[in-house]
Amino acid sequence: MLMRDLYKLIIIGILALGVFALWFAFDPYPEAIWKEFVLGENAGKFDARTSNYLVDLLSGGDSIWMLALTTVANAGLFSFVLISTLWQCWRERRFLTVEESLLLLLAIAFLIVFALPSQRSGRYLLPVMPAFAALIALHWDRLPLWGFRIALILQIIILAVLLWLGSRLQLSVLIGEAGAWTYSYGHWFLMGASVLLALAGLLKKDLCKTAALATCFLCYCALNSSLSPLEGKLGRYSPAVIAQVQDKDLWIPCDYRAKDEEYRLLLPGGRLHGYLASEAG
Repeated sequence: MLMRDLYKLIIIGILALGVFALWFAFDPYPEAIWKEFVLGENAGKFDARTSNYLVDLLSGGDSIWMLALTTVANAGLFSFVLISTLWQCWRERRFLTVEESLLLLLAIAFLIVFALPSQRSGRYLLPVMPAFAALIALHWDRLPLWGFRIALILQIIILAVLLWLGSRLQLSVLIGEAGAWTYSYGHWFLMGASVLLALAGLLKKDLCKTAALATCFLCYCALNSSLSPLEGKLGRYSPAVIAQVQDKDLWIPCDYRAKDEEYRLLLPGGRLHGYLASEAG
C-alpha cells in the first residue's frame, strides 16, 4: 500500500514546499522567516533542553511520557473516555477495522513526529483530537460506563466551583463598583440545568453517555457565561488609559513567545514589545 501511494506523498511534499516557498517570495523580510520560524520555531527545538537529548527524551517535563500524557489530557473532561477507548482498541487489536487502524496510525504518526524535537508539548498533537473523537464514536455503544461516570463527576465538580465562585463574586462587596460583577437570570438557569443533567446522567444508567456528552458542552458554555462580566469594563482598560498609550512603546512581560500579542486587542494603538517574565522586576 505504501509503494502504491508513494507518488501521492511525493506530490503532497512538493506542493507543501512550493506553498511554503511563496512565503519567502512575498514577505518583505524573508531573513526574519528563516531566523524566527525555520531556525527559532523548528530547528531550534531539536537542541537539548538540559544535559543531552536522550535524558530529555526519557525524563523530565519534556519527556516522551509527558507528551503521551498531555496528549490524552487534550481530551479534557473526556480524557478517561479516551483512555477506555484506547484500552478497548488494544484488547480488540486483532479485529480492528481499516478505519479504526487508520485513525490510530494517524495519532501514532503525530506522536512520533512531535516526539523527535527536544521541546515536546501536548498542544502540538491537538490536530489528532478529531481522529480520537471519531474513534470514540466508532466504539460508543461498546464503551464501558466508568469513563463517562468519571467525566460526569468532573463536570459536577467544575459546575459546583463555578456556581460557588459566581455567587461569591456577585454578592461580594469587595468589587470596586457596586453591581460591577453581575449575572443574568439566564446564567443561573444554565448553571442549574447543567448540574441537574449531570446528576441525572450519574444516577440513570441509560442516560449516562448522552448526559456526559451534553454536559461536557454545557460546562464550556457555563465557563464562558461565568467569565462574561469580563467582556465589559472589568476586563478592559479605560478609554483614558488607551488614549494615553497611543503611538507609545509599551513593554509587556510574557512567559511564552508572542504571548504579549494578546495585549494588542486590549491596548490598540500602542507599540507593544515583549520580554521574558523572568526578567521582570
